[in-house]
Amino acid sequence: MRPWGTRIPFSTKNKLSFAKTTIFKTFFSSSSGIPRLRSQVLTRSLGDIAPRHQPANMASRQITRRIISSAAIALCLVFFLFIRPQGPPSPAIRAPGHIDHSAPVTAPGISIQDSTLKGEVVMPKLGNETVKAELGRATWKYFHTVMARYPETPTEDQQEALRSYIYLFARLYPCGECASHFQQHLSKYPPQVSSRNAAAGWACFIHNEVNAMLDKPEFDCANLGEFYDCGCNGDEEGGKGKQGSATSRSDAGKDGTRHDGPAVEISKEETTRG
Repeated sequence: MRPWGTRIPFSTKNKLSFAKTTIFKTFFSSSSGIPRLRSQVLTRSLGDIAPRHQPANMASRQITRRIISSAAIALCLVFFLFIRPQGPPSPAIRAPGHIDHSAPVTAPGISIQDSTLKGEVVMPKLGNETVKAELGRATWKYFHTVMARYPETPTEDQQEALRSYIYLFARLYPCGECASHFQQHLSKYPPQVSSRNAAAGWACFIHNEVNAMLDKPEFDCANLGEFYDCGCNGDEEGGKGKQGSATSRSDAGKDGTRHDGPAVEISKEETTRG
């Protein structure tokens, strides 16, 4: 038994009992016999016993935040993938009417790189000695004919063309070991392309360098025209009429290499490109 006047804890069970009793008394306490509720007592009683739940809008707030985050991520992806500004368009796209397509545009000063001209030998070793000898004879005939047909006063473009051709010729020669030896001679004695006389004299000098390496007799550059006919006719030499190869060779034998001018001096490591 609790002492008199001690306050009894008002638990939830007691609240429910109190609410039921209050509602029952209130419902039947009308003097006129008509049931009447007392809103103030009922509201206070139900408010005391109602469980205190978490607000209902908290779950909706979490869903809203997830939707907003997903939408922001989607917008960022769309921007970086489709709307992000690219580099400036080419002149042909920006102003197509300002470009003339009638003639190709070439940048001045473009030339073949030294790594291409002086690269490694492309062809493998040639083991057949008979084929190697035949190839060498045909090559020298072709090589000296090119020099004999070279212009007497070449332009800068023609000089660069012959210089590049000689280096590429050495790199692409069908005999790999021969090409390697020829590249060594080119590194010591760069091509002379200033005139026909210079080119022909340089080619004959290189020919003798190769002969010396192979223990072959020295080639007489004064009789170069007797061995390698350029195939020229009178029209190309001033309109004297066509002449046969025998006449060309005899004239070449008299004039050395068939070109007027001072003797060509070959020196090592000349300042010309190569």
